[in-house]
Amino acid sequence: MLNKIMGGRIKQEHYKSLVKFLFIFVLFFIITIAAFYTQFKYRQFQLRADAFFHLNRVEEIYQNLKHGTLLTFIATHTFQKTGVGNFLFYPDVFLYPLALLRFIFHPVTAFYLWDGFILFLTFIISYFCMQDYSHDSLRSFLFALIYGLATYHIYLGQCDFVLGEYLAYTFLPLVVLGMYHVVFMNKNKWYILAIGMALITYCHLLTVYIMTIFCGLFAILSLFYTNWLKESGRILAIVKSIGLYILLTGWIFVPFLTDYIGRNIQVPANGFIILYSLKQMINNSLDAQLAVTNHSVGIIAILTALIGWFFVRKNKQEQTTYVIGTV
Repeated sequence: MLNKIMGGRIKQEHYKSLVKFLFIFVLFFIITIAAFYTQFKYRQFQLRADAFFHLNRVEEIYQNLKHGTLLTFIATHTFQKTGVGNFLFYPDVFLYPLALLRFIFHPVTAFYLWDGFILFLTFIISYFCMQDYSHDSLRSFLFALIYGLATYHIYLGQCDFVLGEYLAYTFLPLVVLGMYHVVFMNKNKWYILAIGMALITYCHLLTVYIMTIFCGLFAILSLFYTNWLKESGRILAIVKSIGLYILLTGWIFVPFLTDYIGRNIQVPANGFIILYSLKQMINNSLDAQLAVTNHSVGIIAILTALIGWFFVRKNKQEQTTYVIGTV
């Protein structure tokens, strides 16, 4: 009798969880449609910054697929047919879905369908990551909403068309969650860190470098709160995560070893052309600027940096992320 009652309660809880997720799923879908309604209606956009570069890459992939060539290594249709080899060193995995959409839809429509799917995917991934961490549906929903609609995220995908970084942004929560599991929580979920870093590698290599620094700082600062190095299995979890990451990304890095090193390939000059002072960044964020010449991180991010400590002061785990994120 007791088993039947418990079994019924478990089924009821599963049903409630499923209904809740479907409701949130639909909400994210509606928000995504609302975010892109105007773009779909007028079916046009302004080409800025990295748009020419990435859209030429997509067009090259599309033309190769159209002529029966699955993989693209050099540009023979675009980039003035110069044979530029950016495909060898700049991951293009997530550009293939956009190229495939070109077979069905108008190029602009295809782009916004793809862009909308990436935003929707960002909502879903960030929601599940926060849900896994906090077990709080409302907090997870709000986090996903704020993270997905963040000023910088919109700027990347719809203003400057920095598509590599825009894609990588989708998977950042997986890396943060993976580090939490490896250091603080369930070390048996070490694979989340490896998968998150691998997905970012498929998008944008500079973000891999930045997130590697983040992981290192996270691991070091965490020692001020708990000596996780002495906990059984933590170091092994990191080693296994690194091993899986190498297996998942080996095919990305092999061309660097075979076709880049020692080949005297010409690359752009080092350095950044556009740098903003902290004052400019704060002012632009408070003004909620989205223009190409007005980079910002958004009002919410600024407020979080200023008053966030009050909310994490009693949680040593969250203090680590707060300090790194603010810095």
